[in-house]
Amino acid sequence: MPRHIFALLMSLSLGLAQQAAPSAKVGIPDTVGTPVGPLNSGTDGIISGNQSAPAGYGGQNANGKSGEFVFAPIPFANQSLGVGAVPLAAYVFQADSTDKRSQPSTIGAVGLIASGGSWGIGGGGTINMRQDRFRTTIFSGYFDLQYDVFGVGNDAGNEGKSINVEQTIPVVFAQPLVGFWSGFYVGPRFIWAKTSSSFDLSEVLPPGLDPQDFQIPLTISSLGFNVQHDRRDVIFYPTRGHFLQATADYNARSVGSDRSFNRYQVGINKYIPFGDKHVLALRASGCGVTGSVIPFFAYCQFGQQGDNRGYQAGRYRDVAMLAMQAEWRSILWRKIGGTVFFGVGEVAPDGRSFSWDKVLPSGGLGLRYNLLKQGRLNLRADFAYSNTGFSWSMGLGEVF
Repeated sequence: MPRHIFALLMSLSLGLAQQAAPSAKVGIPDTVGTPVGPLNSGTDGIISGNQSAPAGYGGQNANGKSGEFVFAPIPFANQSLGVGAVPLAAYVFQADSTDKRSQPSTIGAVGLIASGGSWGIGGGGTINMRQDRFRTTIFSGYFDLQYDVFGVGNDAGNEGKSINVEQTIPVVFAQPLVGFWSGFYVGPRFIWAKTSSSFDLSEVLPPGLDPQDFQIPLTISSLGFNVQHDRRDVIFYPTRGHFLQATADYNARSVGSDRSFNRYQVGINKYIPFGDKHVLALRASGCGVTGSVIPFFAYCQFGQQGDNRGYQAGRYRDVAMLAMQAEWRSILWRKIGGTVFFGVGEVAPDGRSFSWDKVLPSGGLGLRYNLLKQGRLNLRADFAYSNTGFSWSMGLGEVF
């Protein structure tokens, strides 16, 4: 999540608005293993190697200004949060006006207001500097969420039974990355959150959920690392190249966590141009969780970051997940664009239990509207159909 211009609600702890709200673009990278149902798992990063920064950000934009403000009250509607808006304010700029290689830096603030009673506020950003050598991301926020939590396993997802949970989450995230050669970035990451969850005791917990997750507050503290290989031409609207990211987060009592579990995630995006106005975007991703007592919010959850659109985020959750998708993107007329997408995926109790008879397909159409004068940063609306029915969502930036 990463992908810049901060509309990621906060890939950090409110990923469940991914179906609803912005899905990335201002430097809040995906934080796997942080509390909250459907977490985002985006792609963060900047291009590197011998690539140059996108037009309009070589220190000054076409109007002679050193940066650009972005304000966007992003509306959303989804099954998790209801209807609402994600107010966004961000400033995109070049940290060093003489630096022609680094991607733009971004700082900003984001909020959440939803009809179901969820709300939140947070802020942070990503600073890219020293000829694309260093990228540091920080984020902090507080969120009070009300959403549906489903059971664990494919059968529980098919059954569709859930409980409505209220979850409060103060969260802090930090991730400094250092570029080495040919687009490789490596760095540590730290996540801290204190989550308190509750539900109506008259309801019966769906299968696979631990009652203790809802009886006492849990402190989640993890140390991990992030490895990236980034060869995209630009970050807002890639038209060629690829982005590979692998993350690992280790939660243990020795670093202040109440639960000991590990979460691993890997994803690769590939972008293939067809002329000046068309791009084929491909993505494959996987997730795995290990531990004797895994909190309900730490399971791999289908529907995060659009893997895949059409499913309520978190309806299908388990200790392992695979997903693949393809999207055809076109610039139709000036600021207007459109997409066609299709994907498949599955959750399983372990990496050896995936089977074709449990595959979850989805597909749909999308509309895009470019918000920037220089480059492209799209406001998106996607309409998808899956095994569970029809859905639509809005957000800022491409899903991947």
